[in-house]
Amino acid sequence: MPQNICCSGQLQNLSVMNNHLTGPIPKSLKTCKSLVRVHLEGNQFTGNISKDFGVYPNLDFIDMSHNKFYGEISQKWGQCAKLETLLIAGKKPYWQHTSRDCQC
Repeated sequence: MPQNICCSGQLQNLSVMNNHLTGPIPKSLKTCKSLVRVHLEGNQFTGNISKDFGVYPNLDFIDMSHNKFYGEISQKWGQCAKLETLLIAGKKPYWQHTSRDCQC
């Protein structure tokens, strides 16, 4: 995936599922506050699930299933107020907080 995938800051929908993509998520994605829907599933992306992703105020759906992410799923995902679906099947991230820590 190009390192400058979100250089304009206007990207709303990102769908790169099942493309055999490898390596870390581009750092520019962390600053893409306009994201609404993200499909990353079925690739070989790597990286820390808490450190490599930002807070996306408009995000309502993200599927990161079947990649090689790791680490704790941070409480910052609770700051994504519109987030309805977070799919992480087949990964090793873990939730270290109680369900009460997740603010809806």
